[in-house]
Amino acid sequence: MDNGTIRLSTREIVIAAFITGIATSLAFPMKNIFWIAYASVIPMAIIVYTSSLKKILLGFAVFAVTFFGILLFWVASYMLKETPLWVAILSFIIILAILWMYYALTAVIASYFGKRMPYARAFIFAASFTTLEYLRTVGFLGFPWGILGYSQFMNLPFIQIADVTGVFGISFALYFCNGVIADVIIRFRAGEFDAGTPARPVIIEAAALIALLAGMFTYGAVTLGRSSGDAALRTERVALVQENYDFNYRWTGRYTTEPAKGSFFFMDTKKIKNNDAVNGKAQNGTVVAERLAKLAVEAARAQPSLIVFSESATLDYYEHFLPEVEKFKNTPNGVKTMEAFAENGYASYLNVYRLYQGVNASKCEWLLGTPLARRRTNSDKMDFYNGALLLSTNGAIVERYAKRRMVPFGEAYPFYDSPLKNIPPFSFLIGFMYDQLEKAGAGNWTPWHEATVFTHPKKGYRFSASICFEDAFGDSIREFVRRGAQVLFNISNDAWSYSDSSEWQHFAISVFRAIENRRDMLRATNCGVTGHVDAYGRIKRTFPLWTAGQMIADFTVRTGMTIYTHIGDVFAGLIALVLFILIAVNTIRTIVEARVRE
Repeated sequence: MDNGTIRLSTREIVIAAFITGIATSLAFPMKNIFWIAYASVIPMAIIVYTSSLKKILLGFAVFAVTFFGILLFWVASYMLKETPLWVAILSFIIILAILWMYYALTAVIASYFGKRMPYARAFIFAASFTTLEYLRTVGFLGFPWGILGYSQFMNLPFIQIADVTGVFGISFALYFCNGVIADVIIRFRAGEFDAGTPARPVIIEAAALIALLAGMFTYGAVTLGRSSGDAALRTERVALVQENYDFNYRWTGRYTTEPAKGSFFFMDTKKIKNNDAVNGKAQNGTVVAERLAKLAVEAARAQPSLIVFSESATLDYYEHFLPEVEKFKNTPNGVKTMEAFAENGYASYLNVYRLYQGVNASKCEWLLGTPLARRRTNSDKMDFYNGALLLSTNGAIVERYAKRRMVPFGEAYPFYDSPLKNIPPFSFLIGFMYDQLEKAGAGNWTPWHEATVFTHPKKGYRFSASICFEDAFGDSIREFVRRGAQVLFNISNDAWSYSDSSEWQHFAISVFRAIENRRDMLRATNCGVTGHVDAYGRIKRTFPLWTAGQMIADFTVRTGMTIYTHIGDVFAGLIALVLFILIAVNTIRTIVEARVRE
């Protein structure tokens, strides 16, 4: 079959890709026009179906720059603020180039085989880009932002199937919808609707699309209808604390009410307002510790079973300093000694002591985000972890966990254990990169060794505490549930972006982790979005962004495992397998036919 009568010029390709990038971005927070995703990538499907290699590469370059430029503007803003102009621009160009390569390669493959199998090109388009999205979550560079399925976090009936397919099932349905509509448009322009009668492939595609969407919405409606029976399940109360503190301050610096950094290119640092009294002596870390203790005591009035704080709620190593603090407090003038240390710039003892006091005063267990340190066996070297501690009511440590999945470049450095670090010229380039990352406030954390599941000391319910970026990966979260987690907590600190958009994009992702595993998801963050999502993805409550306070939430204690919890992202693998088989069969048939002709 011909590619149809649609022949887009270079100019039209650029315009179509640009409009597609803008339209698709509108489906994501903050705009939340989720329904636009059912049709927003139609122009890109038409480009894939009808255009030459050069035009496809150009179109997807424009799309990647537009879509991800809008979606991730807060990344660009932060880099422009923290690094030299040329470094920031080059870094963001590299990010966009990597994303473009993902999409361009996928589009070329979908175009090549779609033109050879026009009867299946809508499936090829959807399967190719669903596979692409899965591959974008794999490996060191795994970065799930911009996955099309996440745009539907408010479309509850449509996304309930995620407990079987994960988020990639939602993405496939959206890409298939766009692909079918694009195919219908092309076939109509090609004259395949003889006397108003559509061609057979159109009928098959349309029927498949209607069946897919009807099945998904029916499954969702039935599932949501059954949720009323959950009212009889056990509930527990927690307090989620949002401290609202600018962690771009130098932690050991004197506290002031001034923003840590000036506003720049959509970065409004004045969003984080600090109203604590200035005494001229207190360190920033001490102000945070005292604020946490105060918020905990206030939260305790609601009698929660647990008080949950954000990622890096304190940057003082609570576990490391606790033994010394306990010694100080039991010696004459020990508290004054810690205060004297703090006035001389070394406030960690006093900060941990203030937190210790807060736990005891609240008379409640804490889940505290704090870095951890471990000395390596038979070595003087230390490993540092982005961690969380479960504290008993007397401030003692019950259990610990640390982040396993790091933000590439932000929390994990490439080539860190590579011999290239010591071989010129790579050593110079790697050293320069590390220097720029350090200036931007990045770190190189050691990944934790297991998916720790906590058990509440008194109430007995079991819970996980994923840390920030980890909740963007379905496989990571389901492992907690497989190990017995009955509720999911996520502790995050996205305040460095000073962006409402980044906060809401992250929150939208967490909705899918709740549905996939049928567990309530509760998020405690530094500045937002602190909130409670139930096991059906319903947003029960959120706390205002850029505000200090606490949110009380009553969650449901759940058991059992979903299909997704058992099998993970098998759906994405099956789609990729079917695509591979389809391509392989077509390739073999082409080779056989060519030999027969010879």
